[in-house]
Amino acid sequence: MDSTITLVNPGPPTSYFLDTTDPKNIVVYAHPCDPLYQIETEAGQIKIIDAHHPSRVLAIIHQKGLRPDTLSFPVRGENSVVNAQKWLKKTKLPDGTMVRAMDTESGSYIWKVHSSLCQKIYQYADLESAVACCYWHHSSGKPSLVLEYGAESLRDDIIIGYFVQRHKITMEEKAIDVLVGGPW
Repeated sequence: MDSTITLVNPGPPTSYFLDTTDPKNIVVYAHPCDPLYQIETEAGQIKIIDAHHPSRVLAIIHQKGLRPDTLSFPVRGENSVVNAQKWLKKTKLPDGTMVRAMDTESGSYIWKVHSSLCQKIYQYADLESAVACCYWHHSSGKPSLVLEYGAESLRDDIIIGYFVQRHKITMEEKAIDVLVGGPW
């Protein structure tokens, strides 16, 4: 029997952890001795940098205060700046669920909230099998990202998407604090 298909079990998912001891400089790593991304916050922008090649800036989130934040992708050779709300756009699924949609070189993906502590990423055409998950890691008390074996090519986009959303939530929390006169 001549077979051109070989069935091989995919590799295990990979977990990525955030060292958030300094909110202005966050490190993303798979193993503590191997930082993969450096997130630097300074002067109205958040830079997402490849920790193995510090001159390789994957994305910059430009903070615009009351106006929508923008993104630039220096590593992709794109000099243009895109509205963060258009890059990670809010949309509604046929069942009425609100999600964020992200277009990548590998296709369209959505970010769907499953609980206050868990958000999953799906290929737009397959809403049954998550390719990645962002959740609060209870044992370490830190956020964690888990990418399925086949989703490693999306890692940069998922990291960027995570920090775009994290920044948005942080800004919303600060606005509420200002509005109500908190924190108490």
